[in-house]
Amino acid sequence: MNTNKKSTGTALAMTLLALAMMVLLVAGLNQVVVTQQKSAANNADYLMAQSYAQMALLDAESTVRSFDYTNNMENKDFAARTYVESHITTNNTCNSSGWCYSSSGQSWQPWLESEVRNSVIPCNSYTAKKSGSNNIMPFIDEESGIALNAHVFDSQDTSLCAQPRYIMEMLNPNFIGRSNLTNNIIAGAGQEGGNITQANGALLQIYKNGTNALPSGRLYRITVRAFGKNGNTRVTLQEYLVITTRNGATVSTSDIIPLSVRWLY
Repeated sequence: MNTNKKSTGTALAMTLLALAMMVLLVAGLNQVVVTQQKSAANNADYLMAQSYAQMALLDAESTVRSFDYTNNMENKDFAARTYVESHITTNNTCNSSGWCYSSSGQSWQPWLESEVRNSVIPCNSYTAKKSGSNNIMPFIDEESGIALNAHVFDSQDTSLCAQPRYIMEMLNPNFIGRSNLTNNIIAGAGQEGGNITQANGALLQIYKNGTNALPSGRLYRITVRAFGKNGNTRVTLQEYLVITTRNGATVSTSDIIPLSVRWLY
């Protein structure tokens, strides 16, 4: 009789243990599924932000090309090009069109500019660092990028935390410069060879000497910031590019030569 009671008690304990293990297993599997779903959603959000960043980069390239053509940069001498560069906006600032200038050149990093203040986050899901009641965040991230005067690219996607934005800089108005900068307006006498040797050994021609020569190019830097639906999903693309104009005819004949495109963070 006692043996039967013991057997029944043991069986009950084993059953309860098995049920507990099944509950833990189901809970664990559910957590794995939830984690995978979150990971997939985060990845999809990042890819969306990346796609809009690339679209904004193309728009910025077009803006840079138009700027270069409108200011007739191809046919200006070195001094005139430098004047345009230094008068884009005041030193260490960006103007209302998203053009930035610093006498420090490319060592200035306007996309990192920030200060402790009561800045406006781009959306409610954006997490900003705090100093007391104030936010610490890059100016380019602020609502509409207004603090940095970033140029807003309208993706027409209202589901995003905020619209992509970009800033542009002319880093060198005489890239792969002339050995004689004094009097030359059009390429010719006194020019250096305008080739860059690429990693694969091929030559990238920035300008050429002789008949139908191209003047030296202009080096620009574009920085794009894009968001996903979640404000903490952010993509920052940066491109260095050179503009030259074949035959100097119209803006459509300008050559955009990307030197590098990189993901900053």
